[in-house]
Amino acid sequence: MALALGLQSVASRPMDRRIRVHDLVVCVAQVCPIELPLVSALGQGLCERGPYQAALLLVAFRQDRRSSGHQCRFGSAVGYVRQSLGQVRRPSVVQHVYGGRCALTCDLTFSGCPAQRERKTTDDPAARWIDRRTRIPHVGAPHVLAWAKTCVEQCVHSHPRCQEIAPHANASAFLPTRLIDCSNPLCLRIVETNASTPPELYVAISYVWGGDQPHRTTKDNLARYMVRLDDSKLPQTIRDAVRVTQALGVRFLWMDSLCIIQDSQEDMHRELARMRDVYRYAYITIDAASAASVNEGFLKDRRPLNADAMLPFICPRDPAETSTRKTPQIGMVYLVNDDDSAADRKDVLTHGDGRDSGYTGGRAWCLQEALLSTRSLVFTSETLQLRCYTETRNVGGAKHDDERSLPRLPDATLQTEPVRQVARDSDEWKDIYSRWWTIVRDYSSRSLTNPSDKLTALAGLAQMFAPTLGPGYLAGLWRNSLLADLLWWRNGRTAPAPPPRRPEKYRAPSWSWASVNGTVKSASVSGRALAEVVECTVNLQSDNLPFGQVSGGSLVLRAMSFPCEWAGYHFLEHRLMMTVKLVRGAQCIIVGGPQSRSLTPSTRAWIDCDDDLTLCEMWFVPLCYQNTVHGLVVTRAEPGIWSSARPERSKEVYRRVAYGNISLGRFISSILDATAPYPAVEIELV
Repeated sequence: MALALGLQSVASRPMDRRIRVHDLVVCVAQVCPIELPLVSALGQGLCERGPYQAALLLVAFRQDRRSSGHQCRFGSAVGYVRQSLGQVRRPSVVQHVYGGRCALTCDLTFSGCPAQRERKTTDDPAARWIDRRTRIPHVGAPHVLAWAKTCVEQCVHSHPRCQEIAPHANASAFLPTRLIDCSNPLCLRIVETNASTPPELYVAISYVWGGDQPHRTTKDNLARYMVRLDDSKLPQTIRDAVRVTQALGVRFLWMDSLCIIQDSQEDMHRELARMRDVYRYAYITIDAASAASVNEGFLKDRRPLNADAMLPFICPRDPAETSTRKTPQIGMVYLVNDDDSAADRKDVLTHGDGRDSGYTGGRAWCLQEALLSTRSLVFTSETLQLRCYTETRNVGGAKHDDERSLPRLPDATLQTEPVRQVARDSDEWKDIYSRWWTIVRDYSSRSLTNPSDKLTALAGLAQMFAPTLGPGYLAGLWRNSLLADLLWWRNGRTAPAPPPRRPEKYRAPSWSWASVNGTVKSASVSGRALAEVVECTVNLQSDNLPFGQVSGGSLVLRAMSFPCEWAGYHFLEHRLMMTVKLVRGAQCIIVGGPQSRSLTPSTRAWIDCDDDLTLCEMWFVPLCYQNTVHGLVVTRAEPGIWSSARPERSKEVYRRVAYGNISLGRFISSILDATAPYPAVEIELV
């Protein structure tokens, strides 16, 4: 009754008056615990008047009487508040509620300037009923790293899914060629392994180089590094990685700049071919997401969350207690403004996906390092996370939205020998195929310091997908689904972005998505084939890297071709309208063109590179039909990088210009007419 009177008193105030923190504290301090249904009933009436009073619902409720342990389920109350507020208006401020050092998310609008009070460092009674905690800002503190070690050990020994993916709990079945021995922090050194080396655990690290690496291993300093690494000359990220490795109780650390001989092409090719296994078999990977370069380090204190307000929390009485205490325990809840969230902070890199992916989230090499790792300790710009194949959680219990986590690899790609075969075109196969193109989309949006690494930095992931989507990996495409794979298109850009250009040096055939810069997507088309693949080959830069860099490639199609030209351009989407000519003997029918500009164009194309906007001689080559005709726009390959890729060929060759589709019924019916087919010719694309 006291609560009802208090709520009525607050609710009777004019809507334009802000409720002060003091008003809330006084009100809730005088009430007794009540049944949850009463809270809901009161909340319904109050939230119709405004969202301010909803804060009262968070501090006055009793246990939800359930069969298992009578534990209070706070989520039911929070869910109601969330729904009620949404019916009134969108809250102008999103708050998190904390008990002791714990947090529970709830939407509410709150106003006030409470006096600054220091947060308690030990759990108070409220922590028993609210299981969330505040984010940990001191990620390098010994007790935090000890918590991290406990989380990792729980994953290793208590997660069946992670055990299935990485069965080695005490020692790795694979060891990299070189490792950093961290057993003596005063005498770090590089050790080389061989077939007789006993199995050992090791930690890998994923980080951003951020420039030249003067400490890197070379042929000249390898012998010296195998005696001792001068810790004072190592950049901060490496020193932090050594510290974390030691805190986890692991002896060895692997990092590319020190464990690969950087001025030896032979060693580079051999070690890059083993990159999949390096991260696949690592005990854990350190993701230095908060460091923009190797010199910054990743163990610096994060910005702490400052509580906007602290309110009394009346703890429910546990029926199992034998205590005769009549006075309920009072804990504290903390209200924290969510404008500290990753999506709104300028010092947090989300790369447009809403998650705090940090600097490693924008680097191409780091994608496969993250996806190949069984588990990772992610040092984000906000806190410390453990990411594994079972869950992603913040160390210490802070709230984490798993929907914003990095997507994981399909189960079929993670199997050890013998590999289970997945039937082509089955639902599982289609899901794996879709996941591959999701990875390509993410990967192609990331940056590379060396453009020639475009295929090499994805080689480990391609190797994982090969047993299902292969055999036959062709510069980023798969032989078994080649016609569909050719139908990729480059995503549009925002207006301030510079116009995309093709790389100055050859790195992939024009029909491969690796030949262009920028984000690429698959058209996801599977329908009636309108062309036939006669031959497709690629020339590998190194036989040791079957999924790596190529020096040339050729694709021969037997297909129809129709002259076309540009007829309009949509700047932001890189979408063009085409005029296509249907030529049969002396008859020429022109379809498409500017007349479709006001509606959805019936002849569209997504150009690969703005340099080709001035082309005058082009052909549309249909590849397949699914509701619309999908195909490629091609032109003759000019002398230069395309001809140098296949110097032995003397006949005329072509290159890709764009992906296009035509939905015009007249065109579709003409090319699908089996009684009077258009002739198919062999077209070679380089």
